[in-house]
Amino acid sequence: MIQPQYFQQQYPQTPSAVSINIYEPKSYGSAPAQAPYNYSNQLYAMPQTSAWGPQTQSMVQSPYQQYAANPIIPQQAPVAPVAPQVMPESTIEAQQPAVVEQPQMPEVKQEETAPKVDTDALIRDLKSADYNTQAEAITSIANFTQATPDIALQVATDPVKQSLIDVINTDTTALPDATEEQKALAEKQNRGEKLTPEEQAQLDQLSPKVAANKNKIFALFTLAMVQKLSRDNEAQYAQFQTEQGKQAPANLALKDLMGYNEIVNTIQNEPNKELKIAAIQALQYIAKPEEKAEVEQVLQGALNDQDADIKQTAQEALAKLGDVPATDAANAQAPVQEEQKPAEEQKAV
Repeated sequence: MIQPQYFQQQYPQTPSAVSINIYEPKSYGSAPAQAPYNYSNQLYAMPQTSAWGPQTQSMVQSPYQQYAANPIIPQQAPVAPVAPQVMPESTIEAQQPAVVEQPQMPEVKQEETAPKVDTDALIRDLKSADYNTQAEAITSIANFTQATPDIALQVATDPVKQSLIDVINTDTTALPDATEEQKALAEKQNRGEKLTPEEQAQLDQLSPKVAANKNKIFALFTLAMVQKLSRDNEAQYAQFQTEQGKQAPANLALKDLMGYNEIVNTIQNEPNKELKIAAIQALQYIAKPEEKAEVEQVLQGALNDQDADIKQTAQEALAKLGDVPATDAANAQAPVQEEQKPAEEQKAV
């Protein structure tokens, strides 16, 4: 199977309809250090490698390269020595050409440009009806966010985010589910028991519902990675503006991020256990420590869930956000009140 390539060729590119949502040409964000997923369920484990990769140069040398490495020196017949002719010094001085100074051209420094990510191809594959094609695109976006900022920020766009949200919103209730034998094999694998090659092949034949839910989990993780990248870039740009003595833009609140409502809806209303766990991890990953109270409010149902894994995931999510200082928490929650004036001043007014 030929893997899709999402790096554009280095030819003159026409303007893309997909805009890059970064502040100024300079990138201020850094790629996340780690991904927000750590699943023990192998059926839903997100691939760690991408469908894209650097193209290696061919090991076959061209005829020119072979000649340069091992030049063939033609053999010539011996030539009889010729006695040197002595010319008068006056003639030698007359024949010397005048030295003309050549003007030196200024050195032109060529800026190194990062490879262009073909976001149009990514979005097209995210909308594909083929679940494998969809999964390749999601995995590639996740890996792009781990690259250098000039590459990572190219996928931090609203169209890419919306396409991931569309995957999350896919209705899978009517799709054919896994067979009872496949469900039993999945449980066997999760217990750490080794499957036979025949059992593994049977388990790998994903049903449409399992394949679609798997991509929804991938999309939740990847959307969290993209939004975390956007928030980090936004925060660093605000700091840069402040250091320059300029007014910094207001940062988007957690609830105003694209995909927030879909993540919350998955946590609170999704019956699928794996999807619910993925959504909890995604919310924790994009949240800031000072937003812990808001996250805790969203996770109230999960914290009291009868399923031990869901409950533990919610507890771990809050623990990873850390303890917010009491003063910061009070300032974040307390409404701004107008300063009360003394009674004498109020009467005077």
